Amino acid sequence: MPNNSTHQSGSIIFWRDDNDHEAMNLPDEGSGESAEKTVIAHFNKIEMSDIPSATIITISRREGSSQVVSYIKLLTMHHPASLDRTEYEYLLNTFKPGDFITTALGIKMLDKRVPKAVESPGLDADHELDCFVKLSSSPPSL
Repeated sequence: MPNNSTHQSGSIIFWRDDNDHEAMNLPDEGSGESAEKTVIAHFNKIEMSDIPSATIITISRREGSSQVVSYIKLLTMHHPASLDRTEYEYLLNTFKPGDFITTALGIKMLDKRVPKAVESPGLDADHELDCFVKLSSSPPSL
């Protein structure tokens, strides 16, 4: 039986400088489901489209297998929310908790962790970006 649902399911795309990319498709809005994806940190530009409101997105950068050196936590507050292709480091270093992201529609910075001075800010081969997305269990009202 075909799915005639009008529910939205957005996507997050991670881009490299050479325009290579990896996409992450999200579950349907209102599902309350989570999704996660890990990419190498050279995919450091992030684009989002058709993200349902009340979605929490956490993107963290790890060195090696486990040490999280930085993260951003975002909340969508528009139906649908979107983000123009923007570098992770720009989001991390430009906005503080409570700020609306200027390269986005309806996305607010909830929290972040900036690397300590002793942690390397560069992108090494073993650095990774982890993206964890939690959708609201209530569909947005129209």
